[in-house]
Amino acid sequence: MTTESTGREFVTLYGGPLDGHRIDVTGWSDAERGTGVAHITEHGAYGPGGRAMYGPDPDDPWPFSTDRWVWEGDCP
Repeated sequence: MTTESTGREFVTLYGGPLDGHRIDVTGWSDAERGTGVAHITEHGAYGPGGRAMYGPDPDDPWPFSTDRWVWEGDCP
């Protein structure tokens, strides 16, 4: 996780429709961070209201030593 000077923790999304976006995960448990997100976006395959799924980089060792989540696909 990237800890900013504000004390907040962020992950950066790679690939897919939200490439480069950052998500604030401050206060998330390891379990929550391990599942990733299905982030609502209008830019994915399903248009407005669809979701782009991102999760921890499978090449990253547990427990999440980087701030990189990779695109896993889109869902309605």
